[in-house]
Amino acid sequence: MKKLFASLLLLFTFLHLVQAQDVVLNELMQSNVNVLYVDNEFPDSWIELYNTTNKSINLRGYAVGDSEKYSKAYILPNSALIPSNGHLVIYCDKEEYGLHTDFRVESGKGSLYLFNPKGEIIDQVSFAKMPSPDVAYGRSSDNADEWGYMVTPTPGATNMGGVTSTILPQPVFSEVGGLKNEPFILS
Repeated sequence: MKKLFASLLLLFTFLHLVQAQDVVLNELMQSNVNVLYVDNEFPDSWIELYNTTNKSINLRGYAVGDSEKYSKAYILPNSALIPSNGHLVIYCDKEEYGLHTDFRVESGKGSLYLFNPKGEIIDQVSFAKMPSPDVAYGRSSDNADEWGYMVTPTPGATNMGGVTSTILPQPVFSEVGGLKNEPFILS
């Protein structure tokens, strides 16, 4: 009987540990120039959360931050609600009210953390500097394990465009464009 009880307890503990999170980090953008317009401006950077469940979740007590310390994270407002299987965009623009955090997702490598109301890290993502403005970094599809660059960002919508690990820069030509009267070599 003791062995059965111990086995069931071990199984329950294992299942609890591997249980998927209800809310996860889903997408982020370090340098928003033309993608997302809110409150009459383009917020510098943003984070998208995704609700993996079939029920709405109130984010009372949840926090996001760029440090592993809950005490330094931005506590989301009590009114923040993510609909079932839905998305919520958080604006990282140092405005410090509502869904506008007191920090920016800095241009360069870094990490973001999502905390539950107990102050525990429930999701985390590390990222490199984005190759250019208006490129997001996100999951290949909502709640997928694979992360990468997203040429077509989807703030507040389903991630469906896939991701890549590299983005080529704009080409640089050896000659300025225009009409030429004579043949020339272009590289």
